[in-house]
Amino acid sequence: MRTQAGAPVTGADFFNRDAELRLLEAKVRNGTHVLLAGQRRMGKTSVAKELGRHLQTDGWEFLFVDVEPPHRQTSSGTSPKRPTALAAFRRA
Repeated sequence: MRTQAGAPVTGADFFNRDAELRLLEAKVRNGTHVLLAGQRRMGKTSVAKELGRHLQTDGWEFLFVDVEPPHRQTSSGTSPKRPTALAAFRRA
């Protein structure tokens, strides 16, 4: 188990998010829409993908679409504030 910065983490590298996963899973199973928002590199993508992997083992379908363009910096040097990924869950 190691702290990793870079690509989304999985398996043993994904740790210390059990409470968040339980809460999100309960909301998804109840049909509640959920938004994961936070600063860059806080693990939002890793959490969404881990939740998808977990739900798939129980017959759910999971779709993750990364819509972030390769270069997102504006002329002022800041990044625009807009969604950059979409995750969808559906009971199969």
